[in-house]
Amino acid sequence: MKIKIVESWFNEETGVSKVIINTDRGIFCGTAQLHEEDRDIASNFAGCEYAEMRAIVKYFKRRAKDIQIKITGLQNYEKRLLGRKDYQKHSVENRQLRKYMKQLEQEKIDWEERASSLENKIQIAMKNREKMVREMTKKSEE
Repeated sequence: MKIKIVESWFNEETGVSKVIINTDRGIFCGTAQLHEEDRDIASNFAGCEYAEMRAIVKYFKRRAKDIQIKITGLQNYEKRLLGRKDYQKHSVENRQLRKYMKQLEQEKIDWEERASSLENKIQIAMKNREKMVREMTKKSEE
């Protein structure tokens, strides 16, 4: 898994941060919109960080989708085999096929969990940022 940031910018007028990443699965774009009530604590670094994480979430979901396509293809193949007269459910080949499909299913679940975990991390980071900035401002005023 190699991820490279291609572009990253923050537009102060619109409050939009945008990050474009390049991966082995293609190019993904993530954005973050600054809320008007947070304009006083705006940070182009934080916005770009959220946008980057959103782009990575898209990448994780794409990986899971690609694995699901493989699984579906193998399931269709297995169904075709089931229709044959000479099908042997417990042959070495068919057991290996089912084992490989289970491994792919677990890999897909892992990518989905990574995406979900990163989405949760974004939400937590956004909630904690305002609190952290307020505390830092309060301490600097003392």
